[in-house]
Amino acid sequence: ATKLRSEDIVYAAAARTKLKAFVLRPAVVWGPGDDFSRNLAGAILHAPIFPTPVPAGVLAVVHVEDVAAAVVAAASELFVELQRTQTDTDAGSVRSCDVCGPEPLTLVELVSRTAAALGLGCVAMPVPGVLMVPAAHAVERLMADPPITSAQLGLLRRGVVGDFAQTKALLHGRAPREYTIDDCRQA
Repeated sequence: ATKLRSEDIVYAAAARTKLKAFVLRPAVVWGPGDDFSRNLAGAILHAPIFPTPVPAGVLAVVHVEDVAAAVVAAASELFVELQRTQTDTDAGSVRSCDVCGPEPLTLVELVSRTAAALGLGCVAMPVPGVLMVPAAHAVERLMADPPITSAQLGLLRRGVVGDFAQTKALLHGRAPREYTIDDCRQA
């Protein structure tokens, strides 16, 4: 909800002014040191059973280096547009682009790949999402760095995908990397 409100602010500012902007909408970002991979790996390391919310959405996780490449590409495109169209009569405009990975994965698939990268077995146990919400709230109150927050649980239940064609076009035809076992080991 916060990202959507921020995007609305950018669109409103562009409508009132000559602001030109490029909004990137990243899916779940993963890579070295990120919370997603760290928390997922930590949970798998501490227990052979991983509770997964039911129902659950799919996630088109995107590597942090692909997000960085998208930022550079968007900034470059915006700079070229500003150089080409900067006049006193230009109106504001906003372009937007989803930044997502090439393969929508279920949480069960993400758990399986991460466990394989760690060399561990792990069973994904379906749990009704409505039962997980109070647990996530309690863990947030009890721990300084909880393994999952209620916001993250909501994200897992809804899923985060995006338009992969937009991402690939922004990256000039290069597909973002997949969430592979080898990459999981490095994250």
